[in-house]
Amino acid sequence: MKRITITVLLIAISFSSFAQTFSPGFIVKTNGDTLNGYLQEELRADIVNTIKFKTDNSSSSIQTFTPQEVTAFRYGSGDLYKSISFKNTLSDSASSRTCYALQLVTGFYNLYCYIENEQTYFVVLGNNISNFLYNSVENTNGETKIEGNYISRLQLLAASCSERSLHSLEITYSEKEISSFVNKLNNCIAPNTSSTNYYQKAKTRMGVTFFAGGIVLGKNRSQFTADAALSITYPQLSKNLSINIGAHYSYTSHDDREKGFGSSVDLSVTKDEIFSIPLTVQYNLLRGIVQPFVYGGFAAAYLMEQSTYSVYSGIPGSTSSNKFGISAIGAVGIEGHFSKNFYVKAEWRYELLGQYPAIGLACNF
Repeated sequence: MKRITITVLLIAISFSSFAQTFSPGFIVKTNGDTLNGYLQEELRADIVNTIKFKTDNSSSSIQTFTPQEVTAFRYGSGDLYKSISFKNTLSDSASSRTCYALQLVTGFYNLYCYIENEQTYFVVLGNNISNFLYNSVENTNGETKIEGNYISRLQLLAASCSERSLHSLEITYSEKEISSFVNKLNNCIAPNTSSTNYYQKAKTRMGVTFFAGGIVLGKNRSQFTADAALSITYPQLSKNLSINIGAHYSYTSHDDREKGFGSSVDLSVTKDEIFSIPLTVQYNLLRGIVQPFVYGGFAAAYLMEQSTYSVYSGIPGSTSSNKFGISAIGAVGIEGHFSKNFYVKAEWRYELLGQYPAIGLACNF
């Protein structure tokens, strides 16, 4: 029992240390003190209610702060987060809320943004009021679950501005457009007051991934898969989601047996080779050492198929065919990460045909 407990604790520690990454930055405490050090990785959904900080990147001593303890923090990349308080009007009864949010605009009105439960929210503070902005949300049936309020709120804010260039009815629900709107609004309402738009496009991270694997299920049943892809992620928004484009090769061999004339058996062996250029979107369901995943997309694919067979008469034969076209792709699998760049991977994939699972090694750079 003791040995099992120790093993579980070691796995938990490994999982925790694997998942945590820190970046250079600083924090500002409520007493005004500024401390330089390293901040928890900028995954915006994870830093709404707390921020983790350590003074030395090589140290294992991590401090956790709440919005009541640290008023602001900033990453070396330039993104500034502040502790803000506002009225959350998403439900029928408004409630007070304090959290960390990314600052997008400063001026007569200050604009902030945060992500929670996979939804993006905006907060406009200024003129002794707070405005909480949200978009419409639909359920799986396409029916409106929550009616968005951001257009009506922006119209109210713009009512005191005589300029018609704001076009509040045409604003889409995005950081870029709402930041631009609030910045223009500030310049209209208070032209003598400085207004700054800090919006910048979500940072992308690019890497190259390689995978090779296969499986042998019998004499004539096997699978081999190899691919290389450029992987694009948006680490600020989600570490689980990636867009991948590259080159893929698969070899699948399978046999079919059918009862022939009398006691004879018809046997056919089919070998399929697929060369493709796929574009897929992958979502890893968990983060850490063990990561189940799903992905889907499309590919320009070329299939070479060759079948050899024997019939009851004992005379063998063969057929072959080639096909090129656009194929839908779907896959499920699991990754086991034992280092930052190397991991084991098992996946089942559909591309032009259902393939056997492929188990092998993968790496990313």
